[in-house]
Amino acid sequence: MENNAKEVVAIIAEEIQQNLKMIDNIFKCMPLYWQGDTADIVMDLYKDIVEDMNKSAEYLDMLKEECSSVEVKTLPGDIF
Repeated sequence: MENNAKEVVAIIAEEIQQNLKMIDNIFKCMPLYWQGDTADIVMDLYKDIVEDMNKSAEYLDMLKEECSSVEVKTLPGDIF
């Protein structure tokens, strides 16, 4: 069970890193002259990514807290 929790935490951490890279790429690729609808679309995408990242970070913190308080007990013969 603890290994599964660690895997989930690692997956979420990787997702956050990918989102950070995506945000960085958006701003590297966005020409300064973009205005109007195109800029609005890019900014909406940016806001969605940041919102997802914040949710992922909150969930990651919650999982880390849960994992640190989990005590794994097994009985003889139990296979996990």
